[in-house]
Amino acid sequence: MKTVLVVEDTEDLRDLFVEVLRREGYRALAAENGQAALDILRSGADEPCLVLLDMMMPVMDGKMFLKHVRTLQRAATLSIVVLSAAMNARDVRGAAACVKKPVAPDVLLALVREHCGPP
Repeated sequence: MKTVLVVEDTEDLRDLFVEVLRREGYRALAAENGQAALDILRSGADEPCLVLLDMMMPVMDGKMFLKHVRTLQRAATLSIVVLSAAMNARDVRGAAACVKKPVAPDVLLALVREHCGPP
């Protein structure tokens, strides 16, 4: 089963993304900020094929996450898609794609299939 890491500080939105992914057959992990997401990635317990990343979050925002994730050994094989209501092209260097929120479930699933393949 393929794993997707959802990094989103808005609980309702995070839960919605996780539910959509699970119903489609993906394993979904959730983190409320960039630091929690880095902790998950550093643990090595799960190998997500994709990170869905919000940009504006407390503790560690998406821009800092992108900076820190580059230091991980597996960074070269990790796809990151930024989902954000407000984006600056300079802030998303290192992301495979950027999508403006709100994101419809079918668009979300198309992105996941593009980067991970079928569940």
